[in-house]
Amino acid sequence: MKWHTQRHGGRAAGFSFVELLITIVIAGIAFAALVPVFVGAQKASSGDLVRNAALQLAQDKLEKIRGLDYDLIEQAALTNNTVPNSMFGTDVTWATGGGGERQFTVAYNVDLIGKDGNPGAVDGSESYKQVTITVSWPAPPSPVKPVVLSTMVSKQHAGPQIIRVGLGPSDVLDTDSTTNRTTIVGGPLEIDAYIAPEDILSMNQAAAEAERGYVLFTVTPLNGAAVASQKVTQPVDSAEPAHYRFSWDNLSAPNGVYVINVVAVAGAGSRVQGMPWSLALEFVNSLPPAPTNLAALPGDGSVLLTWTTAATGGVERYEVYRSPDGVSFDHIGDATTTTSYTDTDVTNGTTYYYKVRTVDTTGATGPFTAAVMATPGATTDITPPSVPAPLIASVFIGKPTVHLTWTASTDVGSPASGLAGYIVERRKAGSATWETLQTLYEDTVYEDTTAGWLTTWTYRVRAVDLAGNQSENATADPVTTGAPVPRQIVVRNNGDKHAYVWVQNVASGEWYTLAGVVGYTTPPSGVQVKKNNSAIWISLPAGLYNVYFMLSHKFNMAELLKSQVVNVSNGDGTAAYP
Repeated sequence: MKWHTQRHGGRAAGFSFVELLITIVIAGIAFAALVPVFVGAQKASSGDLVRNAALQLAQDKLEKIRGLDYDLIEQAALTNNTVPNSMFGTDVTWATGGGGERQFTVAYNVDLIGKDGNPGAVDGSESYKQVTITVSWPAPPSPVKPVVLSTMVSKQHAGPQIIRVGLGPSDVLDTDSTTNRTTIVGGPLEIDAYIAPEDILSMNQAAAEAERGYVLFTVTPLNGAAVASQKVTQPVDSAEPAHYRFSWDNLSAPNGVYVINVVAVAGAGSRVQGMPWSLALEFVNSLPPAPTNLAALPGDGSVLLTWTTAATGGVERYEVYRSPDGVSFDHIGDATTTTSYTDTDVTNGTTYYYKVRTVDTTGATGPFTAAVMATPGATTDITPPSVPAPLIASVFIGKPTVHLTWTASTDVGSPASGLAGYIVERRKAGSATWETLQTLYEDTVYEDTTAGWLTTWTYRVRAVDLAGNQSENATADPVTTGAPVPRQIVVRNNGDKHAYVWVQNVASGEWYTLAGVVGYTTPPSGVQVKKNNSAIWISLPAGLYNVYFMLSHKFNMAELLKSQVVNVSNGDGTAAYP
């Protein structure tokens, strides 16, 4: 064998046989050392695949559980796979990626959590259920590190879900294109509610009336009892089983802010309530509202009429009408500065019917009140009740409210006809007009929750007996309400997805940032509140707010997840999804 070499500086180029042999030995040793590393990496990759598959399996089961009716979420039902169409059970074959499959063991644990937040509540008394899923697998790969995930399902909101609410027809609504503030300007108002398709079966629509689920529609003024409420048990049409409708006849309703509430309740056997939906809108009718609380007190040769009315833009007068039969009414007089009228053109022993309507400064006339009746008659009680003095007015700290108390009056007639109640009135500083707050009020304590901030009022109260005699007025010293106190709204996202939130003042239509900065146009993007997290809107003026939850960062009522009304007039508030 001959080697060909070339000299460079006295040294031969190339490898000798010994050098080549040494190189081969070293390479072999290095390869042997790397084999365990390759094997370990392959095992680690396999372990990651299995753990990722276990995590996906656990998440899949949680999503299926969230879609179950509340009453079906029971440990025995999940473990034995007795929940229909849900594919639970403890032994599950699941894809591990790369085209492979393997067997996993799934354990379920359902805890009943009480109002105190602790587990172990008695069945039926819990606030929610906490479901924990543990997914493991038989080795290899090892070590086996089970995946554990939990979710909470609220009892209150576990029923059929309202996924969309529509208002119409369009000609009774006016929406500002800049602020997205919607005002009701006519009626009747149709409220359409749509439940989730997967919740239709829980409504038992084919069952007897008493067994069906229903959608409860309620309309409530800002201060007062519900003006309209109805349980709707049947959808609009058999072709639209998720669509329920209610029509609110608001044509005789006073102007003001109304809260629309909608909630679905499952059929008999469950009766679980879903997530409530609410929205506050102002109603501004072009006609003045009808007076309220019309009452007629018969006296000797007289009938005293008293009423109240909601605040409206400029009352010119109230027209009083009388009828001998309750059918044909004649205009008998007007009240211009008070909300009371005494009819002395009557005959004792004759029954009369009365109704009243409002005329505003433009000359427009509102609807009539319902008719009331009275029969005047001779009475020996011609003595007015005692004056309800002293009348004391005080201001609530941190609230736009005035608290009134007075001494109870006594009817001192001989014989006494009995006390009918009190007339409560107020007058704003600088005004000569007294506004009636209550007629024939029966208590001696009254809270004027409509006093507003930084406003000076004078109040007076007088007593009326059943013979129509009125006492002198008891008048309180003027009082001034305090300055507005900044409020805050805590918004909680209890859902399984991130949500975008907007906060809008109902009265002004103004939008607010987290820091309480006001905006006059709809924010281009909502505030993202991540799942199981919260955000706090601070420095808000006291009042009523609509809180909107959406999946998209752009405001779109068609994609609304939930709307909730929050009243922070008298303190801080909270809103939550779901």
